Amino acid sequence: MSLDIYKKQFADLVSTASKECYKEIYAETGDLQIFSADFIFENLEKPKDPKMGRFAFPVFRYSKLLKSKPPDISKAISSFITNTDDIKVVATGGFLNVQINPAVEAQNVLTAILKEENNYGNAIVENQQPVLVEYSSVNIAKPFGIAHLRTTILGASLSEIYKKLGYNVIRLNYLGDWGTQFGKL
Repeated sequence: MSLDIYKKQFADLVSTASKECYKEIYAETGDLQIFSADFIFENLEKPKDPKMGRFAFPVFRYSKLLKSKPPDISKAISSFITNTDDIKVVATGGFLNVQINPAVEAQNVLTAILKEENNYGNAIVENQQPVLVEYSSVNIAKPFGIAHLRTTILGASLSEIYKKLGYNVIRLNYLGDWGTQFGKL
């Protein structure tokens, strides 16, 4: 289960709760802004403090429309939302924050990995632009050490990730640092 599914679930919950909480205003405006699940989904933010949740919906801009203060709006809407095992909605000031149960999320991810096997994480890249990954750059004038291996592993890993995502990967593993030692020779 990707994070987008949680976002969609949250957007639907907030939309339904907003329509229930502000019935009169919804009757006048219809699916305008805060009452539209698509609009809510598109306007989700990431909280500055991760302890606040995975993502949040700010209600500040709806004060005029809903004729109420932002903290009151978030509390009112959250009171109409029933929390589940997957997600918990918390009103914090002028935000509706979402906390996702990490155990449930981990279980969903592991289930998806086992189900999709080697296809897990595949994505279709619409623009097949080439990606150049340069890595290694070992100092050939010194003995090869474990520190040299780190950049090689990182470069190879990034190349494989880009390849899995469908990019045209160009790998460039070059020998570097042809400086002082060769200059002295």
